[in-house]
Order: sequence, then C-alpha cells, then structure tokens
Amino acid sequence: MFRKAFCATTLALSVGVVASTGGAFASDQATYVLSSWGPGSVGNCLVDEKHTTTDCEAATGLNGSRLSAQFVETYLNNKVLPDVPVGKRLWVMIKLREPVRGLPPDTAQPAVTALHLQDLQRQYYPRAALSAKLEGRASADCDVLENGQLDNCWITDEMPAASGFGEATLKLINLMKLTSPLPVDRKQHFDLTWQLPGPADQVFVDCLITSDLMTSDCTTDPDPDFPGAAQAVLNSLASQPLHLLGAPAGQRLEIALLRSELGKAQSTGHGSATTPYRPVHLTALNANDVLYYYPPISVRLAEMGHTVVRCKVTDDGRLNECWIAGGSFARLGLAHLRLTEIVRMQPPDASAPAYDQRLYAFQVTWTLNQ
Repeated sequence: MFRKAFCATTLALSVGVVASTGGAFASDQATYVLSSWGPGSVGNCLVDEKHTTTDCEAATGLNGSRLSAQFVETYLNNKVLPDVPVGKRLWVMIKLREPVRGLPPDTAQPAVTALHLQDLQRQYYPRAALSAKLEGRASADCDVLENGQLDNCWITDEMPAASGFGEATLKLINLMKLTSPLPVDRKQHFDLTWQLPGPADQVFVDCLITSDLMTSDCTTDPDPDFPGAAQAVLNSLASQPLHLLGAPAGQRLEIALLRSELGKAQSTGHGSATTPYRPVHLTALNANDVLYYYPPISVRLAEMGHTVVRCKVTDDGRLNECWIAGGSFARLGLAHLRLTEIVRMQPPDASAPAYDQRLYAFQVTWTLNQ
C-alpha cells in the first residue's frame, strides 16, 4: 500500500536540453491520450436479460497472472451495461471508481503517439495468435464520461472469433482517454487491426568499452518471440563494433541501438569535428511525453532525480547509440534510454560533422509533485 506521503496526484517532469538550438516543432498526437494507471478492469462476462454482468472471469495480465475472486466479484460482476447485447458472453471493460492496490488516482494522461500504440500492440499481442502467426482485428463500443474517460466498453466484433484480439483490444482501450471535442452522443467506436509485430527497432545491449572507446563483449537479452533477433544484433556488433566518444573506458555500458541502423553507412559530413554539433529539434518533449516512460515502480517508490543521455544523430534525424552519461537511479536512466526512441531531429545537412561527431546530450529531470 502507498504510504500517505506517496499519494501523488500529478506527475510533472521538466526537460532540460543541452547542446541544442531549438527550432520548429512537429505534433504527433492522436485523438486519445494514455492513462498512466490503466484504471479499468477487463474481463469475459455473461450478460443476463437485465443487462447485468455475471459469471465473469478477469483477463490475464502480461505476466500470465489473474486477479483474485474478490476483485472479480467487486469490480466485474453485477454491473449494469444498458447498451450491451444480452444472453451471451463477451469481453467487457468496466472503469474502476477508486484506486486499486494503493495506486494514486488517474490524474495525468500523456499523449499516445503512433510509436506508443505500436509498442503497446507488441506488448498486448495475444500470445497464442503470435505463436500461430495469426493476424486479426476487433471492434469495440464505449460510453464516454464527461471527463473523456471511456467506461463500459464491450467487444462488438472479433476476427477470427475467440482469437484473443478482443481481450487485447480492451486492454489497450483501458489505457485511453478521449480528448476534446467529445462525441455529442457520448459514444465512441474503435476498430483496431492487429498485424504480426516484428522485433522492436530499439534494442538494448550491454557492452564493455575498450581503451580505444570501442564496444566489445556485448550481450543482450533474448526475445522469446523472435529467437534469431538477438543473435543478429550481436553478430553485427562483433563484425562492426561501435565507437562511443566520451564513454568511460574499461566499464560496461547499457546502450540503446536502432536495429534498422546496424551496419548501415552514415554520411561523412563536412563540418568541423571541433565545433559542437547543435541539432535542430523536430520533437518538443514535454511532461506528457516523458510520463509514458516513467517507471511505475519509480512512482511507487517516489524516485526522483535527473538523468543525462548521450546519443548520435542519424542521417534521418533519429537518436542512436545512446548511453547514460550521468544521473540518479538506474531505473530512470534506462527509462531515459527508452525515451530516445520518440525524439526526432532535423536531418543533418552537408555542413554537419561526420556521424561519429554528431553527438547530442540532453537531461531529463524526473519529478513527482505530491
């Protein structure tokens, strides 16, 4: 349970940028936002003639766990869903009216970008469907509350039937809240298509930094869904080690790489290696973006501090070969590495230095307002 002092009402973060010049900002915001706490319960229920849920079974968690019978009875059974068809079993999502297990109330909602949604679909993809190389889709209807929260959602269509895509769709919807303008009839329809995911483009490796600042003896965690992906990364690093200017020689580092950039030649550039590279931002990081990556356990433990990450800027303006250059709490540093996947810079021009000198460092301050 949270101690009283840790009952945060808002997560606020400030982002400090080092070695940048500002510039034009691009928007990548969908018509819904992501709830930080997933404040709803997903389950499979029978709906009786009174439009009341009964004989419910809670959805499984990402780790295969199930909620207790007491939770099911309290939050899933005996809920009246006026618009839901009666006489059959279906997947439903019911909004919880109070915090669960001591978590703070849902008060901060960061934007869901296309990258976030892709990442979430990879996490929630039905395991059996993934093993069977099965794709599908599901549709859902939801009631919309005055504050934009989605409540009383149910699956209206699932193809193939009983494939798990209905349950997965509701788990994603559980993380959403509509932005204005809200629908006049306070109803919202969702259609989600589920395509077989590949391994995430961002991959983490742990490498020893040699005296000449090259990576060596790299390891990475295997992905059970893509058994060959990890070895392909290690093979690439063995044949083409990374050169990380400024990295601490003799130490092991956690490094965030873009899988699609491994072994890919970058432009040599014509800028001076002695002049600091100052990329122009296309992404304006704000508290809503950063909150998506704030580790839940760090929130529970009230871990706050700052982290500094150093990266190279690719020819198309993405951040690659990122490593933690300073800060507090290892979890926050790893979260900062993950966050680099959504940062975009203006692609370097011909006057920019070579790729190895296109270094960009930025600091994130992680703060919980209490």
